[in-house]
Amino acid sequence: MDNANFLVVEDSPTMRQLISFSLKRFKNAKIIEAVDGVDALKKLSGPDKIDLILTDAPSIWQVRAGDGRLGRRVLARLIQFIVEAVRENVLATTSGLPFPPAIKLMIDVMGEDRVMYAMDYPYQYVADEVRTHDLLDIPDSTKKKLMQTNAERWFRL
Repeated sequence: MDNANFLVVEDSPTMRQLISFSLKRFKNAKIIEAVDGVDALKKLSGPDKIDLILTDAPSIWQVRAGDGRLGRRVLARLIQFIVEAVRENVLATTSGLPFPPAIKLMIDVMGEDRVMYAMDYPYQYVADEVRTHDLLDIPDSTKKKLMQTNAERWFRL
């Protein structure tokens, strides 16, 4: 997590300082602190791209003046952050999935850069899985990503 931007949302100053201090071990980490959900929403709306949020649920839900609508707005923004993070950082594999419609759905939903062929070889070898991937009705460029270049990129091979 070097060069990461962390958002620490914690209502307890002591805990916030402890968490922030422990994050300083990461090289070039930027640690942004928020005292409650409203403050977190402001920080999430700021210029810094947040890579990881560390919080406890009560800290996020605390809002000034007891306005529950703000709490829901904060939660909605956090859900949006999580969805964006998953979209950018999750890779799915097709291990155990010799079913073309399911593989195509994964590619459609996650994007061709986020799906990778996998098998538990040498512990398991299923010829149908290999054959299914070879015969997939997808563009050759997408098949190459699925079978080779996505793994090379993600694992820096």
